[in-house]
Amino acid sequence: MKTLTIGKQDIPVQELEIPQSQLRFYPDNPRVYSVLQVSDESKPEQSKIQELMCSMEHVKQLKESIKSNGGLIDPVIVRDGDFVVLEGNSRLAAYRLLANIDPIKWGMIKCILLPSDIDDSLIFQLLGQYHIIGRKDWSPYEQAGYLYRRKKESKVPIEQMAADLGMTKGIAQKYIEVYQFMIDYNDLKPDRWSYYEELLKNRGVKKLIGESEETKDAIVAKIKAGELRQASDIRKIGEMAQCATRD
Repeated sequence: MKTLTIGKQDIPVQELEIPQSQLRFYPDNPRVYSVLQVSDESKPEQSKIQELMCSMEHVKQLKESIKSNGGLIDPVIVRDGDFVVLEGNSRLAAYRLLANIDPIKWGMIKCILLPSDIDDSLIFQLLGQYHIIGRKDWSPYEQAGYLYRRKKESKVPIEQMAADLGMTKGIAQKYIEVYQFMIDYNDLKPDRWSYYEELLKNRGVKKLIGESEETKDAIVAKIKAGELRQASDIRKIGEMAQCATRD
């Protein structure tokens, strides 16, 4: 029997080909959330995910690589039952693009099939192994969004979630705090992550906004309006606040 090691467990799997048309994109894919800028309250529809994934430049490049190789080198990882692609959504999107040209040649896709009843915690660990510990291709914003949704949807302690993703508890807590702040201020734009991260970690700024809600709102308004050219401008505000306190 073939197995896939997730965490410290050997999970029984099957290796087979499945019609790519039967597979579904993983709705909790952090990259989907980051580009669509949706909150945890709304799950993206399959058609919207496919439209998004197929428009990405790296998917178009992947399509050409797969075409050149004559197929996949690494199979996609699929959960049995609902046929959700837990790992390999970009590869699925590339196959969909190829199938638009030749549906016969690109109709079947190599898969590693996980049990239908695999625990969510193991899925969480699996994706952490691939994208945070392994390739490290999820941005801090995407990692934070994934942690945030995991925290809301499960009762797993933050310490365990952090360990599963190969990060410290402190970093995990900070990521969730910043992501929650962005939700509270209705600004889920990935390119503003560093601004809000700096806003909540800079001692001078934290003291400043802790003393005045209006000041916090004013700084957030400047971030949203693009008046701060870079995240380091937040530090300058903090430094000015600290100097004023000493004076």
